[in-house]
Amino acid sequence: MDYRAYPILYVDDDRTNLQAMQYLLEDRFTLLTASSGEAALAMLAAQEVAILIADMRMPGMNGAEVCSRARDIKPDVVRMIVTAYSDLHAAIDAINRGQISRYIPKPYKAQEMLDILRNAIDFVTIQRGVREMEMRLLRGSPQAAAQAVHGELAELLAELGAELRGSIEQASDLTRAAMVAAQDRGSDVRPAALPDVAARDERPRLVELLDGARRSQADAEGTVAKLEKLVVRLRTGEPLRPPPVRCDAARAVDSMVRILRPELDRHGEVEVQIQALPIVPMEPSSLGQVVMNLLLNAAQAAPPGSQQTHRTVIRVAADGADALVSVTDNGAGIAPEDRDRIFNPHFTTRAGGAGLGLSIAREMVARAGGSIDVVSTPGGGTTFTVRLPRLLP
Repeated sequence: MDYRAYPILYVDDDRTNLQAMQYLLEDRFTLLTASSGEAALAMLAAQEVAILIADMRMPGMNGAEVCSRARDIKPDVVRMIVTAYSDLHAAIDAINRGQISRYIPKPYKAQEMLDILRNAIDFVTIQRGVREMEMRLLRGSPQAAAQAVHGELAELLAELGAELRGSIEQASDLTRAAMVAAQDRGSDVRPAALPDVAARDERPRLVELLDGARRSQADAEGTVAKLEKLVVRLRTGEPLRPPPVRCDAARAVDSMVRILRPELDRHGEVEVQIQALPIVPMEPSSLGQVVMNLLLNAAQAAPPGSQQTHRTVIRVAADGADALVSVTDNGAGIAPEDRDRIFNPHFTTRAGGAGLGLSIAREMVARAGGSIDVVSTPGGGTTFTVRLPRLLP
């Protein structure tokens, strides 16, 4: 693993301590340094950082406060406190306010510090891997799962249908041949007369044809029986009347924002406003995917080269009998000529985009009896509002 790909930010007001850390980590890690809490937080907001190490005793803003504020800016950054003071109350304060992962006393041993940082980066790597897996599942699970199930079912039914058609056609061909042979011989072929016909040695060809027809008919009936069993299995595999789905919209939104937070933070600021706790007729995962599509679109709406801080606000509210989930950004907005097409499958204005996110979101919301509206001003941002019926708690 290349540990240099995971920047470490070390904040300490003592220049000697900063130089000592630089000497220790050079050629092994990527180190960023700051001499004050304010400077460290500014760097944290502007750059990619994996680990934050803060000295506990600093003028103006101590290490506990730095870690606490860092948690709001970049929640996934691993936070550590290092200090020469054996202050139990300071340690408790740092743990409670900043949720630090390690409290390191000075003077620390060089090898111990290196091991601590390697372990922390290993943890970050695992954490990011899990998040990437979550993102892939969230992006593709409903459609991929449906396609896989439908594909497998279609393959099975096609195979059985072909087998059934082949058996029936074979039976029909043999039966027609038997009837033709019987007519040529002037015989009245009836099912009840089959034993008598079979007993006559002068008609072996007719007996052979009729026996073949009977075997083919039996094969066709066996295939029909297999198909009926498959239908029964498919029907019993899912309840005929599934229980109504429902979820807490606020909780689903909060969970999705937590998962997406690292990605969203790379594009700007995100604010969550919970003004109500409505229950809506959707699976949490389905509502989560709708929210994911809207949030990622909002995060990527920042105009290139803009000096303005990109901001996204997601709000959960209630409006009479309806629940509202809205996502607002201050990005580039949507061109008027594109507004009527943004929900069309495969329509996208982003290079490399699939153009399916909004189409899928609208379909999922519509299945729940809701709708998605959009209000946008070119250069003035966009608001998507999901309106869903509220259920009783």
